[in-house]
Amino acid sequence: MTGVVELRSSDPPSGQLIVPIVAMQVFVAALDTGDEHLANDCLAMLTAQFQDSSRVKRLVGMQHEAKRGFAAAAETYKELLEANPANALAMKRRVAVLKGQGKVKEAVRELNDYLEQYQADPTGWQELADL
Repeated sequence: MTGVVELRSSDPPSGQLIVPIVAMQVFVAALDTGDEHLANDCLAMLTAQFQDSSRVKRLVGMQHEAKRGFAAAAETYKELLEANPANALAMKRRVAVLKGQGKVKEAVRELNDYLEQYQADPTGWQELADL
């Protein structure tokens, strides 16, 4: 995380947008590799900078998923969808939660609902074929 903080303090103002993007990518990579400390550091930085961001809230849900806190993750995505019913990424994360729980039938149903709205999403169709 030090490298990201150092990047922010040494870059010109036009480079400020790069830091959150990198922090989000590092956060996801940290979840993938099980580096909980690094994920927490990235999430803390992003939360401090973007308190009401739906993107950051989605990352919170992803962290719950990584810790197998599926109920908390589902609640996070439910809140995001209540605020914005067209939040495609929150819809897809709900499918991921159901898959993580082994609820394949429910995941297929949720993915079908998603694809009714976003028919041009090839990854959604691929996911459905894989299920």
